[in-house]
Amino acid sequence: MTTPLQDPNQPAGAIVETYENGSALRNDGVELQPANENPWYVLATIYGECSSTVKVGEGPNERTVEDPNERTVKNLRVWNYCVYRRLDSEKRGSFGEDYGLDQTEVKAVMQVENDWTAICKEFGKRYNGCSLKCLIEARGCPNFSCLFFSKRVDFWGFIFDKQVSFKGAVFDSDAHFAFTMFSKGSNFGGAVFRGNARFDCANFSKFAIFEFAEFTGGLSLVALD
Repeated sequence: MTTPLQDPNQPAGAIVETYENGSALRNDGVELQPANENPWYVLATIYGECSSTVKVGEGPNERTVEDPNERTVKNLRVWNYCVYRRLDSEKRGSFGEDYGLDQTEVKAVMQVENDWTAICKEFGKRYNGCSLKCLIEARGCPNFSCLFFSKRVDFWGFIFDKQVSFKGAVFDSDAHFAFTMFSKGSNFGGAVFRGNARFDCANFSKFAIFEFAEFTGGLSLVALD
């Protein structure tokens, strides 16, 4: 039986209530979990969540400046390094070629190894002492379904080497998937994009489901040449 809408004047995916813990309630009665309690999101933002500005300095010298997206690049390389770690020795040799990375970027991804111990420690700190090694070596696929992304998210250049699901998720701010590689299929069915959604030059393989997805902000879909 269909759950009645909380507000009949709004679409099913509209957010009707948000909570202090970061969760939210959709108009169709679905409770969305806070993104920062999801292990895959913790990994994707291991150097911090995205924001348009950052604070620098301390005390009276503290000031707000534009975020140069350094953390986005660091997050990207950690994620892609985890993809690399899952490969056997033969496939590691063709990592750059298989995923369209030039040698400069491959070397930058490999440099993550130098900080691996600290990254694993930070992951455990942010996600209940759980093991990052166990997460990335598990057979499960990245699952962001029914999450509430309260902040801008940036998956620019991320490699999803397994099927990935954002089914039913709500992006309350901008969502960037430019140059993202979905190599085993993706599911955005019923997802709601309330900010700008960018899929410029994204690479979709196998399948891409956007059935019942809502785009209430801007949508950019510039294709690869």
